[in-house]
Amino acid sequence: MATELLFGMFLRAELAGSLAVLLVLALRLPARRFLGAELAYGLWLLVPATALVSLFPAMPEYFHLVTYPNGVLRSGRFVDWSPVVAHAGRLAPVWAMGAAAMVLALAAAQWRFQASVRARRAGPAATGFWPRMVTPDGYADRFTLEERALIRAHERAHMDRRDPTTNLLIAMLQAAS
Repeated sequence: MATELLFGMFLRAELAGSLAVLLVLALRLPARRFLGAELAYGLWLLVPATALVSLFPAMPEYFHLVTYPNGVLRSGRFVDWSPVVAHAGRLAPVWAMGAAAMVLALAAAQWRFQASVRARRAGPAATGFWPRMVTPDGYADRFTLEERALIRAHERAHMDRRDPTTNLLIAMLQAAS
């Protein structure tokens, strides 16, 4: 019974988180246009928040509590997850393959970016778990002193907010969802 309940909670949070990822992907460009980049970036907080909130019972469930003969207090609207749990052995590998595919896709994109950094084609950008600024070849020649100061200030703002680290956490949430 506890396994069914935990699996049901996990499935509920996973579904809510996945739907939140899709919602954020759909809203991020319009939100960026109308609200600005920082607020649009903050939309990613909806993913863990939605997954967490999905673990709490809905309000009607509080008003329909039933005590069963074994003394277990449950909502009268309790969802029977036993058919899902019976197929969990088949569902878990599908989820794991999807998560692994997402991790591989993200790793390939990161590898390509790192290759362009090593070739000095990437940037200016703030990157890395411990953020640092990368610049392309000819950076000093392409930009004036004033432009370079603005670029450094812009990238420093990303590093101060730990945006590259947050991007890693977002990628992990996307892979898990």
